[in-house]
Amino acid sequence: MAPSTSVTTSSHERTRQELARLQGVWTTIAGQRHTLLLIAGNLFTVKFEDGTVYMGKFELDPDESPQAMDMLTYEGPLKHKGVLTLCIYELTNDLLRWCPGKPGSGWRPSAFPSHEDPDALCLLFQREAARPRLT
Repeated sequence: MAPSTSVTTSSHERTRQELARLQGVWTTIAGQRHTLLLIAGNLFTVKFEDGTVYMGKFELDPDESPQAMDMLTYEGPLKHKGVLTLCIYELTNDLLRWCPGKPGSGWRPSAFPSHEDPDALCLLFQREAARPRLT
């Protein structure tokens, strides 16, 4: 049985709203790796403190529990280029909790581990304040 149009539309609308809320620059405030995350549209750039950079696109499913994010890396370390990483996330105001599965494994975490868990990468980001535009 196909989903009703109203269910499909409301799911699409929730995804669109969630994507809009994620836009911007995010920096870690907790977790094992200092990280800068930039989200523009459905594109991402992740820069770790050691200089490693990942770039790609992502899709959201805010109806999952926990909420799901699928990230496809286009640029970055060779072993991760073209690799899909299944992640979970939680967005509350200007805080983003994010935890990826192992890249390319097809596995998505089912719950958030501690930010200090040595076996998992779980980061807490805070949105950077918008900078005034130069005129």
